Amino acid sequence: MIVTYFRSSSYGCHDMCNFLYTIEYVLGLRGPSGKKAVLGSIVHKGLEFLANIKLCQQNGLTTFQDDETNQEFDVGLLTPKQSIDIAFDFYSAKESHHEWLHKDRKQCHTWLKMCMDLNDGMWNPLNRDVVKPEQYFDIPIDEPWAKYKFTTPEGQVIEGQLAIKGTVDLVTRVSDDTLEYLDWKTGQRLDWATGAVKDYKKLRSDPQLRIYYYALRKLYPDIANLIMTIVFVRDGGAFAMPFGDEDIPRTLEMLRKKFESIKDTVVPRKKVSWRCKAFCHQGRTKWPGSEKTRCDFLHDELKKNGLTQLMLNYGTPNVFSSYGDGGGKSNRDEKVVVPTTPA
Repeated sequence: MIVTYFRSSSYGCHDMCNFLYTIEYVLGLRGPSGKKAVLGSIVHKGLEFLANIKLCQQNGLTTFQDDETNQEFDVGLLTPKQSIDIAFDFYSAKESHHEWLHKDRKQCHTWLKMCMDLNDGMWNPLNRDVVKPEQYFDIPIDEPWAKYKFTTPEGQVIEGQLAIKGTVDLVTRVSDDTLEYLDWKTGQRLDWATGAVKDYKKLRSDPQLRIYYYALRKLYPDIANLIMTIVFVRDGGAFAMPFGDEDIPRTLEMLRKKFESIKDTVVPRKKVSWRCKAFCHQGRTKWPGSEKTRCDFLHDELKKNGLTQLMLNYGTPNVFSSYGDGGGKSNRDEKVVVPTTPA
């Protein structure tokens, strides 16, 4: 199977179900975002606006441009309430397949206030020394095992280095030699692949936190200390993870095993559970013109014709080059791409 990059979401998707990963990241048939995920995105956008306000105040600027909403904002006029209202209007129009109610808007306001007030405002972007909101990264893994060379079903040869891609919510400065990564979660503190609660021990092994630590270490090599803080606003509060450079070999080994597991897959395994119909778009939505779900239809096609033919018949063109940009779009014009070390 072809794999050219990891995001924390693609890594987690493969943990949850090998075949779901195949549908969404190999065929490129992405399902729509669930309503709870969109509500989380609205709150994150509100927090991003607050971080940009603070960054402008630090730099003596009066306005900032947000490319995702294609709007310019006056720092002196934009309030937290307006931040959520603007984010809600933008995402509810973008994700119009959901029914949006006044109570949803009210819920987002409540969650933003919780983020701002938690621990007497300790995690409020307006109270932080902001380095970078929505820090995008695209970093090749400079290891011999990360080199790939694949032939697509269409006969195109693609080769390069496995990369990690994504967007870090917020980078803040604690002191001259210490940065802190902040991420807010409005959902439950669960590992959705297993249903287990993410306690301190599990968070130390969390792929997102490990991938982001590795990325930030590459983006800010001169900073001595990086604090990785994930804030579960409604489920346990803040967890600060003490990662260090001694963790990087373990992170690389984690990535290597996942890379080789996916690369060596010929028949991806379908994991069947109650979550298929409860949460998964592919497992609860019918394939057009069929009585089968999207998952069952494509898995039957896989069993009949094999993976290569499945990709030819149902894959999205250029999926391996076009779907790698990571999360938010606000700072895409300032992409930070860390090259591999020249040979």
